[in-house]
Amino acid sequence: MTQLVSPDESDIVDRDAIAAIYGDTAVVGALSNDATSENHHGAVLVFVRDGDSDGEWIRQAKLLPPDDGDGGAESAFFGRSGLRIHEDTIVVGAYGDGGGEGGGGCPGTNSGSAHVFVFEGGDEEGTFAWAHWAKL
Repeated sequence: MTQLVSPDESDIVDRDAIAAIYGDTAVVGALSNDATSENHHGAVLVFVRDGDSDGEWIRQAKLLPPDDGDGGAESAFFGRSGLRIHEDTIVVGAYGDGGGEGGGGCPGTNSGSAHVFVFEGGDEEGTFAWAHWAKL
């Protein structure tokens, strides 16, 4: 059994966290991206296996919910449902999203959303880019 450890103490991953794996990449939903906050913004931690199949898992990125201007990211529970990865694409559910009156055009609040991220590569300094492509 392997334990995935984030170097950032503000990443709160509880025992009910969801995860998905594709090849040598694992994604894990984190309840909060701020240990001092009572809001449940959520985050998704991206880990990659270093080297061979016995290699160490290293946190590559932390995906955060984009602020869409209507407060939807504040308690969206981003990464707490519907987390999937395939090749270089991650889809993240945010069941509490919808913010504002009418849930951004949907009936009621907390209508939920899905966010699509696509891997754009890395550089020689070890910086990796996952771009937010769409909110559904």
